[in-house]
Amino acid sequence: TNHGMRLSPWEPPRFLWAAIEGVCGLMLTPGAPRINPLIPVNWKWVGLRDLPYHGSFLTYFLVREGDAGFRIYSTRDVDSDWSVELYAEDVSDNVEVFSDDVAVIALKRDGGLAILVGNTSEGTVFTSLLIGDAAPPDSRVLLRLYDSARGAWESGVELLATELYNVSLSIEAGGFRVLDVTPAPARP
Repeated sequence: TNHGMRLSPWEPPRFLWAAIEGVCGLMLTPGAPRINPLIPVNWKWVGLRDLPYHGSFLTYFLVREGDAGFRIYSTRDVDSDWSVELYAEDVSDNVEVFSDDVAVIALKRDGGLAILVGNTSEGTVFTSLLIGDAAPPDSRVLLRLYDSARGAWESGVELLATELYNVSLSIEAGGFRVLDVTPAPARP
């Protein structure tokens, strides 16, 4: 039975903002926002895209990296007790994923791209990604993967940028992969 306020237009935004401040750990400040996540111990990742903040948009994701705690990937400078990787822009719209159970956040900076591929389901998923504009087509890139099931980074592999266009992954239930793409070192 509805007891009054549950149909109020104020109710959904209050719950949404509680998730942003709680699970996502975003605390608004006059300067750089502070990120202090309150993620349940069995959660391995969380992400937030396109939050209006001081005249621009903030996108970030954070992942558990084994026993090292969290690592935050962000489009804005943030204050946190955890390691922060700063990127220039959110390019998530340039990554196409072929599963409704997968969330993708892609961040780009000069010389690099970080892509979170997070599983939102209660079972393992197998999916493909189409990654557009990762690097100039004739260039070589170094691809490293973080696998939440292993709790570690896999060794990097050097590829032509065109080989990176279509990537297939398996991701454990509630887990994630982070793809770290950087220019390959110059060959002598």
